[in-house]
Amino acid sequence: RWGLRPPQRVALRASAKIWQAQAPVEFEGRNMAASWLLCWSGEAEGPPDFEVPWLVVLQRRPQKVSLGEEGLVLDWPAAGGWVALMPLYGYLKLPRRPPGYLAEHGLPPIGPQPWRWEHGLPRDVAQRCDWWARVVREYPLTVDESFSVNPRNDTITFRYRYTWLSTDDDWRTPHLKFGVLSPVLGLAYLGGTFPMTVKPAPVDAGIFTPFGPTVGAVGTDEVTVSMPVLKYVHEMTVLPAPEELSSQRAVSAAEKRSLGLAQFPAQRVAEIMRAKFRTGRMDDIWDHGGADNYCWQVMGDRYYCRALPFCDPETRRLATQTLREYFANFVLTEDKYTEFRGKLLLKGPGIGTWGGYDDAGKFSSNLLETIWEYAQSTGDWELIRQRWPLILRFFVTPRECDFRTFGRAAIAELGDEAAPPLCLARMAWRVGDLDTYAYACNIFARELVHHYVKRRRECAEYFRQRQPWHSFEFMPEEVYLTNLWGDTAGWQIDGPTYPAQTGERQYNNRWVRFSNEDVARFHRDVLSAEMRAEMDLLLSRPDCPYRPGRAEAHIAPSMEQLRSMLLWEPPDKLAQLTPPETAQIGRAADAISFYLAFVRTARPPRFQRLVPSTAKATSFAVGLPREQPAPFGSTVVAVSTDTGAAESPGWPTLAWWGWAPPKRAEGLPYADRLSFGQIVASSQPPREANTHGVSWTTRVFLVK
Repeated sequence: RWGLRPPQRVALRASAKIWQAQAPVEFEGRNMAASWLLCWSGEAEGPPDFEVPWLVVLQRRPQKVSLGEEGLVLDWPAAGGWVALMPLYGYLKLPRRPPGYLAEHGLPPIGPQPWRWEHGLPRDVAQRCDWWARVVREYPLTVDESFSVNPRNDTITFRYRYTWLSTDDDWRTPHLKFGVLSPVLGLAYLGGTFPMTVKPAPVDAGIFTPFGPTVGAVGTDEVTVSMPVLKYVHEMTVLPAPEELSSQRAVSAAEKRSLGLAQFPAQRVAEIMRAKFRTGRMDDIWDHGGADNYCWQVMGDRYYCRALPFCDPETRRLATQTLREYFANFVLTEDKYTEFRGKLLLKGPGIGTWGGYDDAGKFSSNLLETIWEYAQSTGDWELIRQRWPLILRFFVTPRECDFRTFGRAAIAELGDEAAPPLCLARMAWRVGDLDTYAYACNIFARELVHHYVKRRRECAEYFRQRQPWHSFEFMPEEVYLTNLWGDTAGWQIDGPTYPAQTGERQYNNRWVRFSNEDVARFHRDVLSAEMRAEMDLLLSRPDCPYRPGRAEAHIAPSMEQLRSMLLWEPPDKLAQLTPPETAQIGRAADAISFYLAFVRTARPPRFQRLVPSTAKATSFAVGLPREQPAPFGSTVVAVSTDTGAAESPGWPTLAWWGWAPPKRAEGLPYADRLSFGQIVASSQPPREANTHGVSWTTRVFLVK
């Protein structure tokens, strides 16, 4: 129905050896020596030009196994029991014949070579089938996630406890528990340098998914993942005070030069603030034509808060007065937002929703960074306490995380990820909401994982080496993981030349709204080599969206800002890009964001502890499942019974995202996708099909 042939070859254990045959063939079930069968096309050519061997693991011995034009057919004298199906190498596409897709471009193929299986299944392939036949006897039906935060060592610990669907089979196959982790977390683990410890030590099972590798621990009911990353929440980077810039204290010649170069930018910040807040009226706040463009305005307002220490006393009084009126009567009022599923969404020009949280949800979470900057710089914690229930409704980020993605999906901008939960955690600690503090730390750690895999070269290379990806277009060396899509689309990957045709180069958006010094500190600590390479590469490009001397506080930081935060380059280095005396920047917030880049690095980094290291560790609490109790779908192969007509569902159909079949399968689920066929249990069409969530990792399709 899709224009594809069914599998043409089957292999299984018969007695002490592997038996293999080409369709059409029948085999008596009593001669099966193990519970598994492996099917693949075995053809030299034809769409889709690659092999995806499928493993079938049985619980009950069939009476007969047939392979023909109807595909693989299993007949039982009674109930068939549990049957496990999986592509043996996941999303990996194995070329049908040498030299193969990758070899044509100078890359060796990853994985086995099915064109050599005609004379016998290789031992390592059979061993892989044996291993998975053991694993499916203990299927991880539920994965209970909890977490604990320990300020004493700045560590968050994730704990995963598995509930197994334990089944015996007719071959008495030994059971093997495999506690699988989120594939994105597995990708960070394989990256090799993310600060994390996993116990028991995990293994890579070699199942490639669009979200990352299948990594887990063997022979255990519990896995713990500890990440010492909370110092970035508990310690705040402190800008040099104005009096330090003119201090006569004993410093090195280099630091003295930096302090001197920062004096002019600091003075310009003071002058801009004096002109901006000369009346003390709230109406003076608007930079983008008024309240209609509030979504852009509030992203840039964080810089007015950061600039308060550089103001003279009268300007500081007027600016604080303006900001307090603005936050109390505008920012922290419910009527400026749209209610959606218990959250408040910030909409505006070009910032909307399309049935979900979408861009408006992203801006809602970003509000938290501006609110934190306001509270910390003005000391107005009473307003934060009063409006705390309202503030919590801006925190959309966890609603867009799940087991597969680990962190937030559908977002390319690094500036929109880790900073919101970091700022919420700090505010929650200050107002005494310890549950929200710990939960926000949980989300913050997840977002750092995304920052890492989006920046770590080895993580992008993991996908490049396993191409073809979502098409046969060759993926060159310079590509980036940008954002995560649903279904089985997984990571979206692009770069300067890949793909050749695209609506938007998402890799260019990675540093949009990046403004948090403490998130940047993580990059300097863990990804310093990657940061240096990318910043220098961006600087060399004439089409760089983060150009020197151009700052937009609400969206695009300048190259000076990025190098200041991510590389901690001193003012004299930054001045080589744009001397601050010559900068011509229009809007007040934009100019302040630019000049503070020179002030920030005038001396070595200094940090203020916000959460005492003497605080007790929190008890283990429920993690993401508190917000995402329903499962989000498969990691490799999509499953559907939806034909588009509610009165006539189809049998469960297996398909991949992004690949079109030779022809449309009219009237079937996934009619326009590359299909692996259907699981058909009767010659009659199904009367009814329903989907039920068992846990946040498992769905059930009930077909009658």
